[in-house]
Formats: sequence, C-alpha cells, structure tokens
Amino acid sequence: EISLGLVGSEMCIRDRLRCGPSLIVKGMSLPPDPFVENLLELLEPLGDIRSRRMFGGHGIYKGEMMFGLVADSAFYLKVDDRNRAEFEKRDLQAFRFEFKNGKVGQMSYYQCPDEAFTRSDQMRPRAESALAAAKRNFKPKKKRALKPGK
Repeated sequence: EISLGLVGSEMCIRDRLRCGPSLIVKGMSLPPDPFVENLLELLEPLGDIRSRRMFGGHGIYKGEMMFGLVADSAFYLKVDDRNRAEFEKRDLQAFRFEFKNGKVGQMSYYQCPDEAFTRSDQMRPRAESALAAAKRNFKPKKKRALKPGK
C-alpha cells in the first residue's frame, strides 16, 4: 500500500534547505530534480530564488512571485504584453496544456532560449524580463479572515 501526503519541500537556493509542500510516498519525499537544481544555480545571481513542486512540474519563485515554470524538462518564463515580442520573434513556444475534456489551454509563459542555459550571464537578462512581467501582473494572495474564537 502506498501512502501519499503533503510535507514541506521547497528548494531554497540560499541554503539548499527543503521547506515547502511536496508529495511523499511511504514517508519519503521525492528526490530533487537535477534539471531544476541546475536551473536554480543559473538563477542564483538574482538572489533568493526557489522552486516549488506543482502539477507534475515546478514553479520558480522570487518571494511570492512565480516567474518561471518547469514542465517536462523545459523552462518557461513569464511574459506579458511588454516582453512577449522578445520570445515570439525567436519563435519560442508558449506553454500549453490539455484539459481533461481535450481542449488546449495556454499560459503566459514562453520557453526559455537554449543559449540561456550555458551561463548565468546569459540567463540573467531573460529571467529579469520574466521577473519584471511577474511584478507587473502580481496579485498578492488575500488573507483569509479568522473565524471568531479561533
């Protein structure tokens, strides 16, 4: 019998500690993803960058803002109307997914160019552009009001 549950497991680049939600099987958390670990090293010059497992992939965050997405060993960066053209002129693909009903959805994330994976100085301007798009579109989570007596 396999028992599933949630435990802490975000990878924090600063101290390489695991500290947010992750799937566990029989009391063990999933092993780190080497692609994501390499990506976090490339993003290290941006400061406190972390990954968080989600929907079979990883979200890449600075603070509360998700500016990157890893799915099927591909890295996608956040876009909006101000930086989308940078990606489209290079024929980079948008992140697409299929709903249960067969319809295809598209998110505002575009594939990172291959040359950005060679060095941090190649990755940095692309990540900064995505981070700026995330900041422009950031909506803080609303805090839930506590019920009286709690």
